[in-house]
Amino acid sequence: MGDSAALDETLDGEISSADQDSFSQSQEDLNNAIEELSGLGDSDPAPQSSPPSQQSSADASDLIWDLPVDVNIVLGTTQLSVARLMALEQGEVVELNRRIGEPLDITVNGRKVAKGEIVMREDDKSKFAIQIVEIVGR
Repeated sequence: MGDSAALDETLDGEISSADQDSFSQSQEDLNNAIEELSGLGDSDPAPQSSPPSQQSSADASDLIWDLPVDVNIVLGTTQLSVARLMALEQGEVVELNRRIGEPLDITVNGRKVAKGEIVMREDDKSKFAIQIVEIVGR
């Protein structure tokens, strides 16, 4: 149970206010950029001679490309009590709520955006990747 100390530290530790502020600011920046871009769609970028309101939307679309996002691939989930979690030993099996072959959930900043399946990388057979099979919410 080598990861027990790290888990205890994670469970007992507190997130610093600086970390919370940084995360909140990133979330706020992302939400603001998404709101500003919601009207842009797939249209061509506004020309330089466009009115200031269109230029600000184009500027916002440039800003969004540098925003960091957390991408998670969810293989499955389960619920365990803290006592059961702490009792896990190396080699134990934890059953997940998915069946083999079911699509995996792909989330960005906690929001489900796509479904995918595990594939082997063509350039390196020792690694795997996720192939997008469905975009959610389009």
